[in-house]
Amino acid sequence: MVAVGRIVLVLIVVFAASAGLARWIGAAQLASFQIVFTNPDGTPCVQPCLFGVRPGETSVKDAFDLLRASLHPPL
Repeated sequence: MVAVGRIVLVLIVVFAASAGLARWIGAAQLASFQIVFTNPDGTPCVQPCLFGVRPGETSVKDAFDLLRASLHPPL
């Protein structure tokens, strides 16, 4: 019975450490993910937006121009 208790304790510690590691990695990646919700120059845009494109307000031509500028920012 003691062996089962030790196995359960080890599994709890391993799963808790795995959850903590996953949360730590996720928090580190969140900052890099926020760049998607900015204008091509890197400034925050009014939500909802994606690379500066706002649904219902941005024309198709302007959306292509913004996306092209996001892919190739000026030097």
